[in-house]
Amino acid sequence: MGGETLRRAGIRLEEASETVENGLISKRLARLADQCRSLADRDPDADQLARLETTIRSASRRLDGDVAVTVRRAGQDVVVYRDQRE
Repeated sequence: MGGETLRRAGIRLEEASETVENGLISKRLARLADQCRSLADRDPDADQLARLETTIRSASRRLDGDVAVTVRRAGQDVVVYRDQRE
């Protein structure tokens, strides 16, 4: 599983944490960014990805726009979580 996608997700979450006006949500997004960066340096198992998905799903309910985390497993992109809004 490639870590580059998780690193990109971490960057996007970090950027979102800096633009959200609600301080509590901002801190939550920053923690998610840290989790993504941490998992990017390892080979996360399905349970770790499921926990990350649940946490991102919970946090993204308060955001506008699309949120997606995709990882590479066995040479294929696997969408861990996607929340598209209009």
